[in-house]
Amino acid sequence: MDKSNPFCTHYTYLILRMIRMVSFLIAFTLPAVYIATIAFHSAILPLELAHTIKKSLENIPFPAIIEAMLLELIFEVLYIKF
Repeated sequence: MDKSNPFCTHYTYLILRMIRMVSFLIAFTLPAVYIATIAFHSAILPLELAHTIKKSLENIPFPAIIEAMLLELIFEVLYIKF
């Protein structure tokens, strides 16, 4: 805790830490949920959304797992760069 900044209290740091934890959990689980839904459990999607996803995946040369891995790699490269 920084004593020179009176606006950053213990509760502020606690809230920021909780936001980081929730963000980590979302970033960690969302690609897995996407791959599982698209590849294995497409019956749980509404029909209109399933048609839209299927139409958008026709032009992509990679399967969903490779697509998610490339997306994670791009995020890591951007995180390291900036």
